[in-house]
Amino acid sequence: PGSGTNYLKQESMFLAPARVGETLTARLEITRIRADKPLVDLVTTCRGEDGRLICRGRALVYVKDVSASAA
Repeated sequence: PGSGTNYLKQESMFLAPARVGETLTARLEITRIRADKPLVDLVTTCRGEDGRLICRGRALVYVKDVSASAA
């Protein structure tokens, strides 16, 4: 997701098919910045051109400097 970060884990649930040639929009939302460890929890979504939800999930990311990411 960026410099100084590593994806540790991701879970995805696919809810609808994507069509060949369709433009998809992915979104990540920070849901928690852990104070005790350099970890950030994310909610992930992917939507089709018409706005339908194609997949949703969660991710865990290691962030080298959590305090700088929170600014």
